[in-house]
Amino acid sequence: VESVSEKLKLRFGAIRADDARRTRYVADYDYYRHKRKQLDDDSKKDGGTHASKLADKIKDCDNKLRQASEKYHTMNERLTQRLRIVHEHQSTFINSALVASLAIQNELFSQGGAEVIKANQMCQMEGVIKAMREQSNDLAEWDAASGRIMPSVPSVTSLSSVALS
Repeated sequence: VESVSEKLKLRFGAIRADDARRTRYVADYDYYRHKRKQLDDDSKKDGGTHASKLADKIKDCDNKLRQASEKYHTMNERLTQRLRIVHEHQSTFINSALVASLAIQNELFSQGGAEVIKANQMCQMEGVIKAMREQSNDLAEWDAASGRIMPSVPSVTSLSSVALS
């Protein structure tokens, strides 16, 4: 289960990282888009006094705006494709985790079943039955000597019949 969950964590971690990059790229795109608009407004207000200086700034801003747009659209397409793949194969992700979990549960139940079989076999051994009889007799003698009435203790034969079933 750990390897399956680690794979899922890595896959979704990469998607999360792409989303963070796309968010930064859209912020850059918005910044340069607003800066370009501001430069256009400044050039209208300027009336041509600083036309060459503004032209250089506009050219530089256009170049950065184009780069930011390309980065954003490339990352957006990449992220969209990754999310489309996850959506198309969502049952595979869930099934692999489920199969791994079922394998672990099967192993645990198998181990637990083996322990129950061992305990059952021990209860059926003659030495264990003899020790249970002796303890039952000792308890009955103690109850009789103290004059106390204790709740009924199962007899050794009923204990061994439970152990045999």
